[in-house]
Amino acid sequence: MTKPPSRLYLSVMMQSTPLDAALNRLQSSLDVLEAAVVRRKASEDVVAQLEEDVHLLAVDRSKLASTCDHLKAEATILSRANLAASLRVDHALEALREVLAEEEA
Repeated sequence: MTKPPSRLYLSVMMQSTPLDAALNRLQSSLDVLEAAVVRRKASEDVVAQLEEDVHLLAVDRSKLASTCDHLKAEATILSRANLAASLRVDHALEALREVLAEEEA
């Protein structure tokens, strides 16, 4: 089984002069080249957009890490203050119990 002739082959065979055939082949080649350039440009645009997205994600990550560090430090300070306040309240309650016990006695 033989392969059917390509459109390019048929268009070349239908040309009246060798120059017309050569010009048609050149035009076909230029069309293929242009399509390849368009695909390459689209691919480069996608890569550039992805690189920009990665950069923005890195900036966001950095900001989040900084915020997280700040919040951890703040939580530590609040935890220590809570412990100190709790100890003071315990001492105050103990002192009140002692005073009430003395008054009852």
